[in-house]
Amino acid sequence: MRTAVRHPETNRKFEVFHKTIKYENVYRKETYQSFYEARDDIEKFIEHYNSERLHQGIEFVTPDQKYNGKADEIIDERKKKHQSAIDIRKRLNKKRKSTAA
Repeated sequence: MRTAVRHPETNRKFEVFHKTIKYENVYRKETYQSFYEARDDIEKFIEHYNSERLHQGIEFVTPDQKYNGKADEIIDERKKKHQSAIDIRKRLNKKRKSTAA
């Protein structure tokens, strides 16, 4: 991986990524028996990080979803479900108020 010259924002992203690997994966292991075991384990974690782990900075979608253009559709669907839940709750509360009065 390389960072852009005179672009500290890129370096910060790499540092956060490396901290995540260390604290969520490497430090949780006792020890690795070999370089190959470490490499395989870290590769599995990176695959999980990119395809399964939701990221707060990109509105709780995976990097793969964001990269492949699926994030907007997922976020829109969540917003629709949230609005639907709000509408249902409003109707229920209105119904309760009318029966209580």
